Amino acid sequence: MAASESTDYASFKAMELDGWQERAPHYHDRLGQVTRPATACLLDATNASPGMRLLDICCGPGHATAEAAARGLSVIGIDFAPAMVDEACRLFPDLDFRVGDAEALDFHDASFDAAICGFGLLHLPDGERGIGESFRILKQGGVYAFSVWCTPEKAKLLGVVMDAVMAHADASIPLPPAPSFFTSAIRLSA
Repeated sequence: MAASESTDYASFKAMELDGWQERAPHYHDRLGQVTRPATACLLDATNASPGMRLLDICCGPGHATAEAAARGLSVIGIDFAPAMVDEACRLFPDLDFRVGDAEALDFHDASFDAAICGFGLLHLPDGERGIGESFRILKQGGVYAFSVWCTPEKAKLLGVVMDAVMAHADASIPLPPAPSFFTSAIRLSA
């Protein structure tokens, strides 16, 4: 990574961390209501079954981790925002939540049967790195499932929200360069 890319990477990551630290107490009551329905699809995509070891990456307030545990999986939820991990621990005190970086997972190679990431990839400065880390921690034959937002043309409500933000946001506030919100293709290699 070039020096300027490194600075942009760090700025974007810091902005994301600050934002999630601030939103943690309210996420499950607001945006969590919109994102939570994807959990069952993510778990189904991994063929989640009792006894499997699963990592919930970018776990937020822990709802997907809790659903995986309810299905009998051995699950760990990680999020890079300590306030989100605190919220998850408050909501689900009997589950295992840890502060962790999706782009540098603190787990041994081949230590999980499956991994999920619900709407987290777009918040990573380097989505390819995050996906690579997910594959690294999976056992042979392990499955990784993630969800991302559809474009506004397909997700009409998201289009309405984005139009409202663009109409009323203060565009003079400088933001660090960021990956596209609608990354349409990420190159995967095994």
